[in-house]
Amino acid sequence: MGTADCGAFDGGCLTVARALQSVIGGDIVVLVRPDDTADHAAVLKDDKLWDYDGPLKPARFLERFNRTEMIGVPWRAHGFRPIREGDLPNAFVDEALIERLARLFASSLPDELQVEVGQLAPAPR
Repeated sequence: MGTADCGAFDGGCLTVARALQSVIGGDIVVLVRPDDTADHAAVLKDDKLWDYDGPLKPARFLERFNRTEMIGVPWRAHGFRPIREGDLPNAFVDEALIERLARLFASSLPDELQVEVGQLAPAPR
């Protein structure tokens, strides 16, 4: 039984980012189009952007995202900024799925990348 009709790159990016943030810390950010419209959520941690595909320095992350996720659209993500209320209004968010993903990430990421539970500020909604 599934909980979402989307994946990590077609509507579930905020769920993935929140789960990652709960394990590694950092700040949730969004990749933006030239008009500042948010397109994708990620976590900024130690000068790297993280999503389900893994961490990269911002320029490489944007390059990868545009190459793999923005095929056939007339714009490209050109930067990132902190997430704001109203960004990604159609993103799928499921608290139970966030918790399950966080457990999976915690079991697969090295301990030195993980933060202590309770050290994080509340995630944006």
